Amino acid sequence: MRRIAIIGGGLAGVSLANLLIRNPNLAIEVYESKEFSERGATVGLGRSALVALEKILPAAEDTLVQKTGATPTESIRVRVGSGKNQGEFLFEIPNMKPRVSVPRASLLKELLAHLPEKILYANMQLTSIDKGPDGVSITFEDGTTQLFDAVIGADGINSRVRGYVLAGQEHGSSPAGFWDCWAMFPSEKVRGSIYEEYLRPEQQYAFTADGALLLYALAAGGTMVMAVISSIEDAGQRQQGDRQRKLGDEEKERLRRKWSVANGIVEAILSEPSLHAYSQHEPKSTAAYCRDNICLIGDAAHASTPWQGAGAGQALEDCVILSALLRSITDTKDMNKAFRIFESVRMPRCEQVIQSSRQVGNILCSLEKYETLEDWRKALEGKWDYMYAFDLGKQEKEALKALQSDVAKIVRIIPPKEARVAHASVVYLDWKGRPLNLEFEMLAAGFDPYIGNDSSILVETDSEEL
Repeated sequence: MRRIAIIGGGLAGVSLANLLIRNPNLAIEVYESKEFSERGATVGLGRSALVALEKILPAAEDTLVQKTGATPTESIRVRVGSGKNQGEFLFEIPNMKPRVSVPRASLLKELLAHLPEKILYANMQLTSIDKGPDGVSITFEDGTTQLFDAVIGADGINSRVRGYVLAGQEHGSSPAGFWDCWAMFPSEKVRGSIYEEYLRPEQQYAFTADGALLLYALAAGGTMVMAVISSIEDAGQRQQGDRQRKLGDEEKERLRRKWSVANGIVEAILSEPSLHAYSQHEPKSTAAYCRDNICLIGDAAHASTPWQGAGAGQALEDCVILSALLRSITDTKDMNKAFRIFESVRMPRCEQVIQSSRQVGNILCSLEKYETLEDWRKALEGKWDYMYAFDLGKQEKEALKALQSDVAKIVRIIPPKEARVAHASVVYLDWKGRPLNLEFEMLAAGFDPYIGNDSSILVETDSEEL
């Protein structure tokens, strides 16, 4: 029986555990540095995320609505919140069905309910990882040492496992240029101070402002409102070594003046006594998701800003692909091969989300100035298309095809700072030089030296080792 440690007990780690415990050939243990909990009010789950969750939690969509207070979302309507065009319709993010907003804590609780308590270890702070001839040794702050066949890092943006995988490289996170704060309050608190047409169930609303965005929606059957303010972050606003900071009175007053509409929502957020701002961070450029028998998933591999609401969905997709690969191997020595294939199929999509999300944040916060509303709309058009066109089932088949084939070498992609989206045919050669022709959606430009503008890769090797 192969032993696997999952470091991190958030949505990514617990979702993966739900899939892996079904494999009788695997013994799974989940380690969380604190108590098992989630920060934030709600998480948005789109089409592919719900497909993934259905594999993790059977009958997931019904379960979410009944047990977690999830709210379906039809679309997000964006209006101008200040200036000469205030109140004007700007853009609608359409065709979001199926999409739901789920309270983070409730979703985690439901995922934990399906796991045996004996495999869950809270308050276990990882201090070191060592790869030896007998496996991967992990040591915790309390002195405990355990030996596993593989370790999976699901320990978030400040991942310690990431430090091992990217040893000798920049692996920390850095400010993405935005901050956000959120609050949840009774809907009765704002009724009468905002038009009823802006408080429809199953609808999310956003109002732009100079350098900021207000986003909100009804929750808990219409009895509550979940609202977020996101804004451009100045270097002077950042706390050294701490993403969280208290919002001062002067800053709150500046925020109040940013919006000329939806003032009731803004005031309800800013009046919350425990309100804090959180700096949005991204990881440095990620050259690898795995090393030896150690692999990264979720935010530990590819944290993104929240402007397209795709971060949690990416983690759930990771879990489906990685669990399918691990389910298909029978020998411990093949684990690194499975991890490398996971990396090769997941990295292009995840890097695409990181870059696209940041671009959308810049557009919505008016970092890029537009002469007319029509120019502004055109800048947003198509930004969500790639997300809804993604086929998780197809990617799972591609990953398994690569695993089952006698693949010579898995390409490692170095993410660029800027890249355009294109389709690339990744040509793998087996040991006899026969092409395998696996199709992947790639970030085609800028992945020097592997990918050029011809959108194709030829991977060759005369070695039988990955």
